[in-house]
Amino acid sequence: MAGDVIFGSDDEDEEESNESLEQESTLEDDQPDSEIEAGEDSLESEEESQTIFSSEADDTQPNEDDSTEDAVDESSEAEELVTEDEESQPESESSDESEKMLEIEEKISDLESDIEELSQQDVSYEIDDVKQEVDQSEAVEGLQSRVEDIEQSLDDISENLNSEENDDLRQDVDSLESAVEEVSSKVSDIESENDVEELESQVEKVKDRVAEKSDLIENLKQREDENYSDLREDIEDVREEISDLDSGNLEERITKVEEDIEALEESLEDVKNSEDVKQVHDRLDDLEESIEEVETQAEQDDLRSDVDEIRESLKEIEDDVSDLHSNVNDNESSVEEVRDEIDERLENLKAEMDSGSDVPEDFDFQRIGELEVSLDNLETRVDKLEERESQEMIKDIREELNQVKSIVSDFKWLFNDFDDLSELKLLSVDEYEEIKAQDAGQEDVKNLFQSVDERLSKIIDVTSSAEDVKKLEQRVQRIEDSIDEPDDKLEEDLEAIVSKIESQDKEIREIREGYTELGEMMQLLLNQYRSDEKKDLEVPEL
Repeated sequence: MAGDVIFGSDDEDEEESNESLEQESTLEDDQPDSEIEAGEDSLESEEESQTIFSSEADDTQPNEDDSTEDAVDESSEAEELVTEDEESQPESESSDESEKMLEIEEKISDLESDIEELSQQDVSYEIDDVKQEVDQSEAVEGLQSRVEDIEQSLDDISENLNSEENDDLRQDVDSLESAVEEVSSKVSDIESENDVEELESQVEKVKDRVAEKSDLIENLKQREDENYSDLREDIEDVREEISDLDSGNLEERITKVEEDIEALEESLEDVKNSEDVKQVHDRLDDLEESIEEVETQAEQDDLRSDVDEIRESLKEIEDDVSDLHSNVNDNESSVEEVRDEIDERLENLKAEMDSGSDVPEDFDFQRIGELEVSLDNLETRVDKLEERESQEMIKDIREELNQVKSIVSDFKWLFNDFDDLSELKLLSVDEYEEIKAQDAGQEDVKNLFQSVDERLSKIIDVTSSAEDVKKLEQRVQRIEDSIDEPDDKLEEDLEAIVSKIESQDKEIREIREGYTELGEMMQLLLNQYRSDEKKDLEVPEL
């Protein structure tokens, strides 16, 4: 719209300039006639002035001025009439010329829009190329992050292996660490040699292709700029020619301009359909396809190489783990062998103690306390295994104790009843004498009850002492695990510990024997109670 307005103003200026030129030409044509008439009038006036008023020379000058003014007014009126006749004729011609100029302007605007479309297409190709370059750089960064993750996983495995506390396993852990370091060095070498070289080669290829594309784009821009500048120059030439048009050569110039515009349109179409542009577009398409293929191939190759490396590392780790399991099994077997040896030595020590060997004077009793402290660390493992058995034993013992207490309370109640009956003298003399004879037996029964209570308390203490024995056994196991070559002093300490354990075992056996004896006594008491009941039923009447 702005172009139409500008060109319309130019048309009006041209029409005004043409009218002014025509007016000037008419004025020039009319000037000699007016001058001739003015000259004739002036001659007549001079003759009259000379003949009639010869004496008054000064008064003739204002009369001459008036005559010239009248002549100018008459000439201007004639010119206006001529211009009105001439203006009526070129109005039709100017309307035709304005229509042709509008058509030319429309063609020029169409050409400018085509040029803008071509420039926008080239800019879109440049944007796509830049996006592809950014995607390639992101793929390279993803590969680097994968390599860093693998290195971190290897470091975590080495840290977990370093957390082992067993001396025998530390050597295996060190060997595994060396193996992992070798694997990591190999992986780093492979990554540094293969991946980096491949990535650098791919990046260089991409850079070369981007440079080629940038060169092509710059060439296209230069061509478009040249075409655009040529079109601008042609348009300016056309405008200059239009501004310099005369009324006679206007139609010929317009035809020439139309021919030039048609030639320009044909040249633009040829440029659009030219083989160079098609080849450039084809090359761009081929480059895009080749870049996509290279990216897919590179990603597949990288993934395959990563998968192969991970599989190899997993196989190596599995081998290392299997070696660890085998080493652990070997260590367990060696620990069992050490335990067997310690058991044999303990048996030998027990035999020597039974044979009557005395404790040496240099025996370090404080060492026993140290051994007990060292054995505290074995309590947790054995407690979990033996808590169930100990709890079951305690439950059984408590149930039996409750039964015994109930039986004892029954016996006490019976004996109290017998005392009451004897005081009331409700029994016969013979029965009373028998009961008195049984008073000595009642004292024995009371003593038995006291012994039963004492033994029950001992049993309760033994349950706690049994836990202590378990703890001591756990400590012994821990010492067995920590001992590689036992010394003489350590054997002596173990003998003392074994003696303590044997004494506790003896106490436990005695308590069990007392418990069995108590059961037998209770059976005897029950039999006596039954026999007494039978005798009570057979009491004669007084």
